[in-house]
Amino acid sequence: MNKILIVSLISMHLSGCVVLNTIEVSAQAAVSLYCDAPQKLRLANRALVDNVVSPNKIAITCAGDL
Repeated sequence: MNKILIVSLISMHLSGCVVLNTIEVSAQAAVSLYCDAPQKLRLANRALVDNVVSPNKIAITCAGDL
């Protein structure tokens, strides 16, 4: 019984790490695509996203904009 519990806990922990890594990789790819886009396209995209997530906000600051 203890072995099953331990294996189950380890499996859940490892699968959580995989999910977090997938989110990290996806976020990095999305932000890179966004920041590589021309300024006018980013402004249009920002307006669209602001409208969709309102009243919440999502902010991405590109290194080139600092």
